[in-house]
Amino acid sequence: MRKILLVTDYPLDGFRSMDRYADLLCSGLRSRGYTVATLAPRQIIPSELAKNHGLAKWTGYFSKFFLFPFELQFRAQQSDIVHICDHHNATYSFVLSSRPNLITCHDMVGIKASLKENSPAKLSKIGKWLHRANLAGLRRAEMVVCVSKTTELDVIRLTGKSDPESVRVIENALDPTFSPMTSKEANQQIETFGIASTDEYILTVGSDLPRKNRETVLQVVARTKSDWSGKLVIVGAPLSDSSRLRSSELGIAHRLVEVVSPTDTQLRALYSRALGLLYPSLAEGFGWPVIEAQSCQCPVITSNIPPLTYVSGDAALLVDPTDVEELSRQLLRLQEPEVRLNLITAGVDNAAKYSVSRMTDAFISLYSELIEKHAKKH
Repeated sequence: MRKILLVTDYPLDGFRSMDRYADLLCSGLRSRGYTVATLAPRQIIPSELAKNHGLAKWTGYFSKFFLFPFELQFRAQQSDIVHICDHHNATYSFVLSSRPNLITCHDMVGIKASLKENSPAKLSKIGKWLHRANLAGLRRAEMVVCVSKTTELDVIRLTGKSDPESVRVIENALDPTFSPMTSKEANQQIETFGIASTDEYILTVGSDLPRKNRETVLQVVARTKSDWSGKLVIVGAPLSDSSRLRSSELGIAHRLVEVVSPTDTQLRALYSRALGLLYPSLAEGFGWPVIEAQSCQCPVITSNIPPLTYVSGDAALLVDPTDVEELSRQLLRLQEPEVRLNLITAGVDNAAKYSVSRMTDAFISLYSELIEKHAKKH
């Protein structure tokens, strides 16, 4: 086995974490001497026209579902194995029966919502159809790799793939660029956001999706304002209008700092200077921000639900993500030097387990197994 084809996301979909996953896997495989190519549906309109949401959406569908499958079939014949790096592209498994193939499933949140299961995701009619189509693609795939045991259990239940030969767990790797900065280095990076070197702040990272639970984060900051006067730095997607209105109602709008789509260097700086990461997510497939923060010596408060309970190791304060009072109490504990030191020390050790080398070794072994199995069948 020498030629590996990684299928990545349509550029305008903006799945930054999925791009990171593919990049880490690609670099790990190339470091071991494998020939790796990446392939994504082509962007067929200029980026400046992509601001027209309707045009971007429909040209994206045309590229992904009408043009790309033909290109993928052609390129697959030149590869030893095809790895679809994001389950949002699971439908492509239908054109890969002639080659060994696998899909990484990062979570089943959207698929569960499309099936009207208890899920914090909200979907349009097209979104429901797409997620159900991806579920069919996961069922069709030769192998589904899950990034956590939680995701694996969902995949087995919803696809019916109970055979261990068709579903495995290979946990995500931590991007090695996430390491602590000195206060001086970090301050130089984050002063552009209006954060002074003397400012204390709590960090929350993620999209504005309901499952990221930003409403609760706002309530926690409001609840602690008589005991802690620091800022809340919100990283990721901009706040919704309703969240901005809510922050005003809670009397904390003046304490919010929004950082939209920071660079990795800026995010690393934000982690390194933060009092802590507040991550009370309601549903995750893995939970990358937890180990990113830990690797940057940033204490973590997160949800007491899987997979966050085991991704965080014994190195985070685990709380019911709906319990504003307890989250507030734990936030105030981060001001205690001994609590901070224990969380930082344990967090660095925990994050170190999620190496690119470990993930790469696991995939190389699995690729060889799938290629051998496919050869016996054909």
